[in-house]
Amino acid sequence: MSQHFFKTTYKSEVITVMMGWDKPLQGFFMVIEDKTSGDDGFIYSNLDDPDLIQTGGFAQSIEPFVNKLGELGIEVPIEMLECVEMDGIFNVGNKVVHYGMGTAMTSSNSPKLAFAYKLMKATEIACLNVSMGEKASNHYGEKYTKFEQIQDWLRGFVAGYLGDYARVGIPVTRRFFDYVLLLFKSKETKL
Repeated sequence: MSQHFFKTTYKSEVITVMMGWDKPLQGFFMVIEDKTSGDDGFIYSNLDDPDLIQTGGFAQSIEPFVNKLGELGIEVPIEMLECVEMDGIFNVGNKVVHYGMGTAMTSSNSPKLAFAYKLMKATEIACLNVSMGEKASNHYGEKYTKFEQIQDWLRGFVAGYLGDYARVGIPVTRRFFDYVLLLFKSKETKL
């Protein structure tokens, strides 16, 4: 498993945020430890998160942890988030990294962290989608028009924003109708 540590403060106490990728269990994790706490010493543990019970306490993206950090107002370096995510992409194990306090974000940016992260991922997936389209058209000797580039970029952006990387090639209109259908079914079951 990879482990990324960052010491910071929370409610005037020194805490340690540890995030990483668990290679054997194929999931992301996060623990926020406060050694001065009288309880078990944890402010947060992914294993105790009710939203992650169905997946054994592990997440398939770091988004739930980014949201939790923003909710608690805890500052972490963006480099830490990027490196943890890369560990998951490359299935890294046996890695330990410590980050210094000088790289933390300002507290005024903490609530915006989740949105900034989503925009970063959306743009990254959009560019990746265009790159794959260019490679495919070059491979087959076809022209890759500006319209197709824009179309692939939009599909990638929406997929990246929604965190739906497995379905990047699905048209935006199809996604919209899938979402409406999902909302309709959820309201139908409540009646």
